[in-house]
Amino acid sequence: MRKPETLHADYYQGNHVAHGDLVRGAPEDFRTSIKRYTQSYVFDAAYGDTSLQHIDSVSELWYESVEAAAASFAHPYYQQVVQPDGARFADESRNIVHFATEDVLGRPVLRGQGIKVHLSLTGAAGTAPQDLAAFLDAVYDESGSGLDHLLGRARSSLLPGAPVLSGIPPTVYESYWLDGEADIPSFQRYARVVLDRGQHEGVLVRHDWFYLLCRERRVLDSIEP
Repeated sequence: MRKPETLHADYYQGNHVAHGDLVRGAPEDFRTSIKRYTQSYVFDAAYGDTSLQHIDSVSELWYESVEAAAASFAHPYYQQVVQPDGARFADESRNIVHFATEDVLGRPVLRGQGIKVHLSLTGAAGTAPQDLAAFLDAVYDESGSGLDHLLGRARSSLLPGAPVLSGIPPTVYESYWLDGEADIPSFQRYARVVLDRGQHEGVLVRHDWFYLLCRERRVLDSIEP
């Protein structure tokens, strides 16, 4: 999240351009440990609770393992260059940082194209992760055809046993790639179905959700689609 005194334009310049260049130009052993790095910049959002923090962007980094990520964070280049640079424009004490596994649902997603929507959800107490996943699949099977011009869909779930590095993460978040802004209303209708049904069936926390409308940027990517 950006610092309160930082403009959106300066945050984008600092994060995507300057910060991204530091990663792209990093020593080879550090750079190649990151298999994919994307940044999604929020241009609109909806929150289930007005007390939830405003989110400016979502950064996602892919590693081979938790151990590989830990080694990357301990690398002198990260400690001495990358991390201090982030503190110039971001209030890192407010960040939510955690490990997750991503499952692409259906055809390969078109990363960096169209509009990416992050739908963040928290499961109700007693709801097992696999039951929440089954619920989301059932809703998509019944109502997903209403999503106009969907370019791809993926689900990220907390990695069991992995530490949470900062903040309180969601139980699961799904990503949807839409062709353009004209397709946003269809997602809004779909999200309302997910939220209303999830609360009615008791699998979702009533107000602990948000979705972010983003423009995704690819910083690094060595993973085949």
